[in-house]
Amino acid sequence: MQQLNEFFLFIHQYIAGNNWFIFLLLGTGVFFTFYLKFPQIRYFSHAIRIVKGKSQVSTKNWTRLKVE
Repeated sequence: MQQLNEFFLFIHQYIAGNNWFIFLLLGTGVFFTFYLKFPQIRYFSHAIRIVKGKSQVSTKNWTRLKVE
């Protein structure tokens, strides 16, 4: 367990300790936005309909996912 903790600490110091990481995250977001043809904008109205409960999406298989 100690070795695993040291490994994660090493990765954290290498990735989060550098300024290039934020540019990598932003670049990845921009890449996938163009690659997937702006899904944040195209499916926004669909997401709002789902949240409001007015969607025509079948939810009969989602009953297994409910937490009781």
